[in-house]
Amino acid sequence: MRIKIFSHLIIGGSLLAIFISKGEVLRATVQEGSTISTNQTTASSESRQLREQAKNARRFSKVALERLKSNCIQTVDAKTRKDGYYIEGEMVLDNQLKRPLRPGVFICNSLGETATIAEDGSISSIVRVALNEKQEYDKLFSQIKGASKNGGSRKVNKQK
Repeated sequence: MRIKIFSHLIIGGSLLAIFISKGEVLRATVQEGSTISTNQTTASSESRQLREQAKNARRFSKVALERLKSNCIQTVDAKTRKDGYYIEGEMVLDNQLKRPLRPGVFICNSLGETATIAEDGSISSIVRVALNEKQEYDKLFSQIKGASKNGGSRKVNKQK
């Protein structure tokens, strides 16, 4: 009788050990599945954001080209007398008139950026041309540069 009880305890203990170990494996599998699901959701969200950024870049590039075609005013840095990247809120002064540009005017540079002048004479609404349209931008920009030599367009200074 004691042997039967002892053998039942051994079998019961063994089964309990098997269930516990299977439970750990099952718990680990469920946790791994949850991690994979979270990673897929994150990847999907990042993919959506990248598509949205690409769509915005194409839209902004078209805006930059339109501003360039609308006779934007070429700007250069006041200190270096070279093109520099635009910074939102930076002031732009007309070199000839020694005052801020009129609000709403488009400005551009050879780096592929255009912007508008805000009410206070500062740079706002900066957009950049997409790399695949930079060649077209450069061609149009060179026409503006040529116009500045003939008095059509003018260079203005960016002030910090």
